[in-house]
Amino acid sequence: MMVVPLSGAGTGETMAWTLDKETAFLGAGPLPGSVLVYGRREAVTDGAWHHQSLVIRAPAIFCGNLSPNPRNI
Repeated sequence: MMVVPLSGAGTGETMAWTLDKETAFLGAGPLPGSVLVYGRREAVTDGAWHHQSLVIRAPAIFCGNLSPNPRNI
């Protein structure tokens, strides 16, 4: 997933709250302050509203996976 802060928060701040949601950090996203994470979608989306962030499905190429079968947990 890609987490994009709409509040202008930096990458470090976005990482801090997403990692509290039992996710694995995959890297910085392509948008300012965004991060790529792997984990349970529900856990991340629950915190996104509180942190003024948008959670979207990241294209596989952002995650380094070009497999035609998506990972879904």
